[in-house]
Amino acid sequence: AHYDNVSGMIVLNMDHFCPWVANTIGYANYRYFLLMLFWTFIGCAYVVLMLTPRVYYYGVGPKFFILIIYVTAFSFSIVLLMFLAFHSFLISTGQTTIDFWVNLRQRAIAKRQKGGASWENPFDLGVRRNWEQVFGRLHWTRAILPSIRRPPWPPYATKQDFDNEQVEFYDQDPHKIV
Repeated sequence: AHYDNVSGMIVLNMDHFCPWVANTIGYANYRYFLLMLFWTFIGCAYVVLMLTPRVYYYGVGPKFFILIIYVTAFSFSIVLLMFLAFHSFLISTGQTTIDFWVNLRQRAIAKRQKGGASWENPFDLGVRRNWEQVFGRLHWTRAILPSIRRPPWPPYATKQDFDNEQVEFYDQDPHKIV
């Protein structure tokens, strides 16, 4: 958990404050943030794909606003794709954005020590379990659909917890409205 200066709250599994959603992204809304990035990217990519033939064959012509829409959608698609790639990497390695910077520093400190010690993220459960921590155990085709499911519990399990069989993800019933 981290203290968020903007909202004045302690946020579990805090990732960052997002001005686009005017809220802190953390454990309770990280999945929704990722889905917003994903579906916004899909929408922008769709606009680009639909406008590409028109811009290619007819040029700008008298409808300059089509070029502006095309360039804007293309630019947003690139930026959203980079955000998605970065956050996919973070999920796959069991990190938040804050953890990423802390872990980067910890690895550098470990390398400088005698013997070139290595440092591992204690919250990295492996790719599959890391994704299950965010999306639950649903099939990926259902996980990308909007839902009001709560995130799976526990939010901060470590590899040691799983190795000692002390924890198992608890998924809410996706059909139950809370």
